[in-house]
Amino acid sequence: MSKRIRQENFVNGDKGNVQKANKQWSKPKTRLPARWLYCPPMGKVVARKFLPMKTPLDTSYDHLIESPKYYFHPDMVFRTPLRDVNSGAQILLWIDLTNSTSFYQPSEIPSPCKYEKIKMVGHGEAPSVEQTERFIGIVDKFFEEHPNDIVVVHCTHGFNRTGFLIASYLFKRDGLSIEMAVQEFASCRPMGIYKQLYLDELHQRFGDEDDEKIESHGRPLWENGPLSNEEFTMDGIFTIGEEKELNNNGHQQQNDLSISPSTSNLNIDNLVFNSNSSSPGKKAKTAPLFMDGRVPNVYFVDDPDLRKSVQNQAINYCGYKGKGFPGSQPVSLEGPYGSNNIQFLAMEPYMVSWKADGVRYLVLIDGPNRVFAFDRDNNPFQINNVTFLNAKAKCLSHLKCPISDEDYLKETLVDAEMVIDTFEGKEIPRLLIYDLIYFNVRNFLNILEVKIRICGSPLVAKECSSHTPLIISTLNTVYRLISF
Repeated sequence: MSKRIRQENFVNGDKGNVQKANKQWSKPKTRLPARWLYCPPMGKVVARKFLPMKTPLDTSYDHLIESPKYYFHPDMVFRTPLRDVNSGAQILLWIDLTNSTSFYQPSEIPSPCKYEKIKMVGHGEAPSVEQTERFIGIVDKFFEEHPNDIVVVHCTHGFNRTGFLIASYLFKRDGLSIEMAVQEFASCRPMGIYKQLYLDELHQRFGDEDDEKIESHGRPLWENGPLSNEEFTMDGIFTIGEEKELNNNGHQQQNDLSISPSTSNLNIDNLVFNSNSSSPGKKAKTAPLFMDGRVPNVYFVDDPDLRKSVQNQAINYCGYKGKGFPGSQPVSLEGPYGSNNIQFLAMEPYMVSWKADGVRYLVLIDGPNRVFAFDRDNNPFQINNVTFLNAKAKCLSHLKCPISDEDYLKETLVDAEMVIDTFEGKEIPRLLIYDLIYFNVRNFLNILEVKIRICGSPLVAKECSSHTPLIISTLNTVYRLISF
């Protein structure tokens, strides 16, 4: 029996689609959406604004679903606790991007949540400029009235169309670079936008010409079937311990992977991805490289506990409330689709410099054998054979002398750039320190006067004679790089 659609649940909804949905409700369902069953149902809230998810299916699909643990009905969304949201936040807007009206009835969305339908084809077609502007307009109007509440956004699987529009909003309204917007979405909905077409279109619309292309990590393994006897929860947690699972050949294999989108500061480079050369249980993507491997003795931190620890340390020093990389990101001042970040220059004092020639890194200095560089994907790299000593260190005149624990600089975070010069055919790596964020337990974030915050701008590592170390001087304090 068809249920009557409650019109109060719509904000400028397509009434034709509503009538069509009523007719389809009575038809028996014969199949699930392709690759829907094992797709994680929901992500985490993005930027305290958006809850990405796959499309729910009403109970008329239940007979096609192999286990109740895979049910995902519209009402379940409202019973799931929200994390990383404003106090008292509610889901008050629901945006459906699917090209179908048969997945559920909008009447199942409880009042006062409003329903919007923006019908999009998907399947190799990114949202158009007009569709993107419509999405942003709907969301703008909503947040004018409900600045602290949440917008649910879903397409069929909740990754590509959904991620495209959320990233577009974060770029145009929140001032993020498009690379950072894509990363922010991926940190809440691993593995983020995984179809290269969508990433290419975002880069073409919103990226700078000299920005590197945003690369897809390949298609997710859940498209091929269940990863194992996973713990399947509403926010998409898959816990795979020492259980055995079947590979593509039907044989048992061991898998010790754990994937948890609810883990803070998740690094998508460490998930298992699917590509032409990969198989379940193997990484299809190698560990990230520091400066494309051109600098020796610098390695990606593959220990997950250490990686999470230093990531959290850097985030705390920056006072960053979001997820992902807390450091500097390039932001376009003006763009072809109406972004106008240049207006912010008239609101606050800013420092302006030319574009960096090298690669920007946050660098954490925290005692012996604890120097870490973070790239824009929040990947930490441990810089070995480099030591920073404080000004009180007794061993300042030569290299071969005992160094006590008190001699090491600790709890310091700097904004830096890595450049590689070429001299007589030899590549020479140099670390240029541009700004001081945290210094020896002291927070410098609120010191706006640059001459007080740092002595010299930028701070340049000076090359000394072959018998003396590199010197970096800041705040009249000397740090010595023992070797590089």
